Amino acid sequence: MSSERLSVSVVIPCFNAAKYIAETLDSLLRQIVVPDEIIVVDDGSGDDSAAIAGAYGPPVRVVEQSNEGAAVARYQGALNAQMDLILFVDAGDFCPPHKVQTLRDTLIAHPQCICAFAESWNRAKPQPKLARFSGEPLDGKCTVVDDPFRVLLKQTYPLASAMNIAVRREFAVLGSNVGACFKAGNDHALQLNLARFGPFVHVALITQEFDILPGGLSTTYGGKLQMTYSLLAANKIYGEMSPKDKQKYEQDYRRKVSRYWPMVVGYLWKRSRRTLLKKVLAIAFRDGYWLESAKSVYWNFKRPLKAQSRWFYYD
Repeated sequence: MSSERLSVSVVIPCFNAAKYIAETLDSLLRQIVVPDEIIVVDDGSGDDSAAIAGAYGPPVRVVEQSNEGAAVARYQGALNAQMDLILFVDAGDFCPPHKVQTLRDTLIAHPQCICAFAESWNRAKPQPKLARFSGEPLDGKCTVVDDPFRVLLKQTYPLASAMNIAVRREFAVLGSNVGACFKAGNDHALQLNLARFGPFVHVALITQEFDILPGGLSTTYGGKLQMTYSLLAANKIYGEMSPKDKQKYEQDYRRKVSRYWPMVVGYLWKRSRRTLLKKVLAIAFRDGYWLESAKSVYWNFKRPLKAQSRWFYYD
């Protein structure tokens, strides 16, 4: 392991988390490697979140903004960060004592990688024994993902939640600038955007523990709306690529469109989300493969969503 010293900023988007923010901050201040700065971005909270965080003093500081969502809050935090690495953490989550050291040292050991990610544990469930990413034991083994953009195009979920990644600062600023429209699916949008710039590295350890909180993004938006925004993110980021890169990823992108849109259009129609529905249909008609779209439509109506798990990742 290199003895290189990399300083660490932690960015925490926070909205009405007065009940939970102290646990997160306390766990960060008890790290084996304590962060050099912890930036809490208060996203227009109507409670005492900012006051509670502000009372900690250095290395904790608070940045306030109007309510624009977690994606914009992460970007503002990245802009304000001053250290070499940025770790993104969500308000209300618990960071095991080895989190900062593990992600920092992983990036030190893999200088070609721009982002390190690890495993998270939903505390409502039994603690996992295998890594979700690799299916292998949680033994600290590192795996380099040379083309994370292609991997993300082939699945409906991010490589890790946005709360459990460490990114070199210059790429964190570029990657987290995904816009205010991604209030749901912003984890996927952030990682797709980051993945354009270089390899990721996964470490097979749990470095984040969380609870599904009332009023959180998962409970507020649900899976299908987050899938919708993930599709919109893929469309936006693919559309911004150079012609050479578009050609490189065209097949994977169009297959993603073909398999995504039939899963969400019924939901959007029933929920009267007409604007989103129009956007999804426009992407489907422009970019989808008709045969694969037809297959996805068939399976979507043939089986319930849970039985479609084989569609969630393809070779």
